Amino acid sequence: MTERFADRLADAVLEKGSALVVGLDPALDRLPDAVRGPTAERGTRREAADAIRRFNAGVIEEVAPYACAVKPQIAYYEAWGPPGLEAFEETIRLAHDAGLLVISDVKRGDIGSTATAYAAAHLLDERAGDAITVNPYLGSDSIRPFLDACETSGGGLFVLV
Repeated sequence: MTERFADRLADAVLEKGSALVVGLDPALDRLPDAVRGPTAERGTRREAADAIRRFNAGVIEEVAPYACAVKPQIAYYEAWGPPGLEAFEETIRLAHDAGLLVISDVKRGDIGSTATAYAAAHLLDERAGDAITVNPYLGSDSIRPFLDACETSGGGLFVLV
């Protein structure tokens, strides 16, 4: 069985001597001009995603010695369509390569069949993070698929309350 997220998180906190989790909410208009480049006005989706990748790579490199995890907020990536989602996956890969855990801030919660698909995408896929945020407001049926996926993957859930 895969080691549970809570155990991996506890180990990371002990190793780093820190419980620091760094949010990665790359709003394009807030990125430094040197990173943003031509996307400042009317860049393409690809240019925006590339700027986000550059920014996240720099942040991850700087925080890796101190943080135990990063928490990318998927809305900032989805806003740029498929290239943005590629940047999201690349952010997860970069963080894992740097030895960081990833809490994907996706706040998913939907009817059972849809929740099952979200759980597969965000907890069972090999490119997924280590844990996700979920929204329980549609009841236990909206959370059960995520719990099941965590049993399989060793992933974790942060439940909105």
